[in-house]
Amino acid sequence: MQRMMRAGLILLWCLTPVVRVTGGQPAADEPPVTLTALLDLAQKENPRILAERLRFDAAETRVPRAGAWEDPQVTFSLANIPWRTFDFTQEGMTGKQLSVMQRIPLRGVTGIKTDIARRSVEMADWSHRMVQQEVERQIKTAWFNMAYITRAVEIMNRKKALLGNVIRIAESRYATGEGLQQDILKAQVELSQILDGLIVLRQSRSTLAAKINTLVNRLPDSPLQAPDALTDVPFEYSARELVAMSLEARPALMAAATAINRAEQNHALAQKAWWPNLDVGMGYNQRDDRPDFISAQVALRIPLFGERKQKQDVQQARLAIEEAEARRQQEIQHLRYTVAELSNGIQQDRERMTLLQSGIIPQSSRSLESAVAGYRVDKVNFLTLLDNLKTLFDHELTYYRLLADYRVRIATMEQVAGTSLVTYE
Repeated sequence: MQRMMRAGLILLWCLTPVVRVTGGQPAADEPPVTLTALLDLAQKENPRILAERLRFDAAETRVPRAGAWEDPQVTFSLANIPWRTFDFTQEGMTGKQLSVMQRIPLRGVTGIKTDIARRSVEMADWSHRMVQQEVERQIKTAWFNMAYITRAVEIMNRKKALLGNVIRIAESRYATGEGLQQDILKAQVELSQILDGLIVLRQSRSTLAAKINTLVNRLPDSPLQAPDALTDVPFEYSARELVAMSLEARPALMAAATAINRAEQNHALAQKAWWPNLDVGMGYNQRDDRPDFISAQVALRIPLFGERKQKQDVQQARLAIEEAEARRQQEIQHLRYTVAELSNGIQQDRERMTLLQSGIIPQSSRSLESAVAGYRVDKVNFLTLLDNLKTLFDHELTYYRLLADYRVRIATMEQVAGTSLVTYE
């Protein structure tokens, strides 16, 4: 019996975990996939991205129409017909009249309308890019969380295997009268908690896989290989550099600037509304047995109620410019805050990961080795050994949780900056 206990302790010692990145093997029915492949697939298949692309295409079709004149109006009429006889030769003014009317816009109006339509196209383009980056962020977030779950399941399985050995040792010591039944029960409770945690992790993985499948326009339950690595990447950007990059490339800011330009064009158009458009027309009057007539006409709209209409339109357009400028300033302030928040989070994650990797985990590993050695000679009780075992695995899980959060924050920062900041496989 003592030999069995010694063998179990040696096995426990040999299986003591250390932080390392190991690759999982894809299931036989799951096609291999990379994050880059998923991002490329989303650009082609994501319904939301496709909808924004179609919205952009539709906006482009409105540009030629915006600068076109209104369609001419053609009128055919029968004039001055005697209602008793309907004789077209009875009266000299009786005739058949064909007329054409055309509205000629004020100089510069069509150009302004075309510019407004072009600004709308630019807005649709920026909106399309914002949706692209949002979908990319969602995929990256789900992917890195799946990678964490892969590591967490691996760690929990190792912990379960070691705990099984611990339980067998405790049972052997209890059978020889050297151990306590309480030790066995405590270890079994810990084992049950591990099994419960594995159930939760696997369910979370299925949920994340369903989200990724949905984002690439596949069935939620389609096979998806779990990421086999959660790798660290360097991130050397300062908050100042990130803000400068964002001011140049962030689609939301570009859209806000375009909105200001469009509001200014609307203001210019509202000011031109004080001046009338010109309606011109030509008519031809055909008479039976008499000379035909031609006629011409010009019509101007008089802004008689300009104080209540055109003036208010100009005022509204001016306020729209101020609103657009305020929204852009709000976007800039939100950008600065978000960059500062994410930068602090990234730095904190990095510092904690370094501390865990270089300090806490090696110390916990040595503490467990010491507890195992002490347990061999009855200088350390079972609960201390179990607590050291649990502590080491908890620190490993914390490390990978921080690494996943670190990668998610970088992905969010890329969305904020409007550009890629790290490379992806």
